[in-house]
Amino acid sequence: MQIYELNYLIPEALESEELQKIALNVESLIQAEEGILIGERKTKNVNLSPAIRGTEKATLIAIEFQSDSQNLKALKISLKKIAQLLRFILLKQIPKKEIKKAKKPKIAKMKKEKKVGLKEIEKKLEQILDEPQ
Repeated sequence: MQIYELNYLIPEALESEELQKIALNVESLIQAEEGILIGERKTKNVNLSPAIRGTEKATLIAIEFQSDSQNLKALKISLKKIAQLLRFILLKQIPKKEIKKAKKPKIAKMKKEKKVGLKEIEKKLEQILDEPQ
């Protein structure tokens, strides 16, 4: 079983009673598809840009639940039948222990070469130039 998050938009113009009714309907659909609700419903009012079906303001509702991946297809079909839902998206939650932090690449340290004095360079050049060919 995986943990999923369902986010959906409902027109803000609906009364709070209708909003509750739709939210309960969505929750019952999740439970009908053998889903287990986790935590509370989260709601937030949002402005839509661009407007969806002529609606510029909506209520965003997020629900976390646990379910098998096989049941999601039937849940999506059921959600599409609810006319009041403007949009919805199902997200798969990744457990925190599976999220890996990017490691910084290791930079190889270069060995510092000794500084060679000007006199030593001149001696080497004289040796090279003085050698018989």
